[in-house]
Amino acid sequence: VIAVQKIGKSFMGALNYNLKKLYHPEPGKRAKLMATNFASMDKDFIRKEIKLVCAMRPNLSRYVYHTSLNLSKDELKSLSNEKLTAIALDYLEQNGFTNNQYFIFRHYDAGHPHLHLLVNRIGFDGSVVSDSNNYKKSEAILRRLEYKYNLISVEQSSFRTKDRNSDRSADQKNNRSADRPIWISAYRAPKKDEIEMVLRTGEPSAKMVLQEKLKGILA
Repeated sequence: VIAVQKIGKSFMGALNYNLKKLYHPEPGKRAKLMATNFASMDKDFIRKEIKLVCAMRPNLSRYVYHTSLNLSKDELKSLSNEKLTAIALDYLEQNGFTNNQYFIFRHYDAGHPHLHLLVNRIGFDGSVVSDSNNYKKSEAILRRLEYKYNLISVEQSSFRTKDRNSDRSADQKNNRSADRPIWISAYRAPKKDEIEMVLRTGEPSAKMVLQEKLKGILA
C-alpha cells in the first residue's frame, strides 16, 4: 500500500475535489462515498460543522489531512468496498484520528483500488493530531495493515524494473505461468523479522527508513 499524505488549509477545497469525482462523466469512473461522520452532505452544513470545531483552535491554519491510499491493481477484483472501508478506518485510527471529522471516498478513475481520506486534524474535544514524523508513522502503519489484511505490498512505479529473466525463474519457483511477465521491485522487500519488528514496536527498521529516504533523494 502506498499513502500520499497532504497537510493543508482548505477542507472545503479538498472536499470539492472529491465531490466532483462523484459526478464523473463516465459512470464506471464515478467515485463513491464510503464513510463519514458528518451529519449532512449539504456543503453549507459541512462548512458550519468545520467552523465549529476549528473555532477551538483558531491559530491552527494547516488543519486538513488529505491522504490517498493506493493498493495493488492485482487486488482490484478481490477487495470489496466493505474491506476497503475497514482498511481506511483502521489506518485513521492508528494515525490517531479517533475523535475527528472525516470523509472516506473510493475513486474509480485509475487502474488500481485507491481511497481518499479527508480528515480534520482538530478533534471534537479541541485536541490536535500531530503531523510530526507523519511519513515514518504512516509507513509503519501501512506495513501492519498489509500484514493484517493480507495485502500485496506496492512499490512506486518509478522504482520498479522489469526483468524477464528474473520473471521466468521466479515464476518457475512459485509455479506461476512463466509466460506472464510480472513487476519485480528494484528494492528489496522487508524481511520477515523486520515485519515482525514493525508489528511489535510500531516502528520501521533502520534499513526500511533508509531505503525510503533514498527513494526520495533519487526521485
